[in-house]
Amino acid sequence: MRFSKVGDLEVVTRVTGPTHPSLGIAFSPTVCSEDPIVERVSLDHPQAEAEPFDPERDLCREVMTTVREANDRMGCHFCVTRIRYCADDPPIAGVYYRLAQDLIEHVMTLIGYESRGVLLRS
Repeated sequence: MRFSKVGDLEVVTRVTGPTHPSLGIAFSPTVCSEDPIVERVSLDHPQAEAEPFDPERDLCREVMTTVREANDRMGCHFCVTRIRYCADDPPIAGVYYRLAQDLIEHVMTLIGYESRGVLLRS
């Protein structure tokens, strides 16, 4: 996994050979009252383009499920304000769930969160 920061986005890229799915999430310390903004980038269009948030879409569902589970298990409060993905990434079921898990664990390490032995993964 490779982690980086692009503006307010925490980004994770999973390098697995010829493909490298990536996910960016912007978190807010306050309660979110609106759905996150979804942004698409691609090799041909590196400027982010907004898309509607669809809770039934794999990307949105997997990210929001992972964040909700992390908040429940660890007693923390991550609020997603923006999700960015690369349209060139192959559609692999569960990939955004896993990327979001890795990203949350990375962010928790950065902020020095003490989980008291509670693991995000079950």
